[in-house]
Amino acid sequence: MPVYEYKCKNCNERITVKQGIKDPRLVVCPHCGQESLERLISLSGFELKGSGWFGRSADHNPSASHCSCDNCPHKR
Repeated sequence: MPVYEYKCKNCNERITVKQGIKDPRLVVCPHCGQESLERLISLSGFELKGSGWFGRSADHNPSASHCSCDNCPHKR
């Protein structure tokens, strides 16, 4: 379930709420009671775990060459 961040335009308090994508946006601030919440656009993040394709990338494969340029710090 997505996590959304809201900020009150009246009291500037921020709240974080788990909501379904189709759930209606919150409007009333739980701190001041005003109908002045706005949903913020936040950066999202995730972590890949396991042995999928990301586990076999060049960063995880010591025998893979990263690049072909002579002055690159990643060249082995």
